[in-house]
Amino acid sequence: MDTGMKQPIDSLIDCWRSMLRTLGLTPRPPHLAAGRRGESIACLYLQLRGYRILGRNIRLRTGEIDILAMDRSDSCLVIVEVKTTSGGREPLDRLGTRQLRRLHRSAALIRGRHWPTNNARVDCIGICLGWPGSWRLKHLIAVTDRLNANSVRGRRPRGAASSARCPP
Repeated sequence: MDTGMKQPIDSLIDCWRSMLRTLGLTPRPPHLAAGRRGESIACLYLQLRGYRILGRNIRLRTGEIDILAMDRSDSCLVIVEVKTTSGGREPLDRLGTRQLRRLHRSAALIRGRHWPTNNARVDCIGICLGWPGSWRLKHLIAVTDRLNANSVRGRRPRGAASSARCPP
């Protein structure tokens, strides 16, 4: 008798969860909240440095661009990848060669479609979140595929990030 009642209840729960997901009312996993916070910090940092933010979380067929910005002189389109951690490894250690290639393809695609007269570059920002309200930021400007040729097992470009740990 238990098996007969369990199935309708499970389907009702699945339906309820699906409805909440559709409405955007489900709680986000902690790592997604940290990523969103890191992107907000990166946007603020770039604006304070004179960049003009054109968009966030832009989806293309080549992948997603975390932040699309124009540099201070309005001469270069900047595709920014943001890596955020809340302790443990250095955030830029998680930047791999495959992801860098994808970012460069995205830069070429978006430049070709919307800003054909501008140059484009890929920047990476790593953010370590500490105690509430504290963080540490590292900004790598114009990360190229040349760094990938010297990468360690295809995981991290040489010189892109140290293997130091984030402060707790």
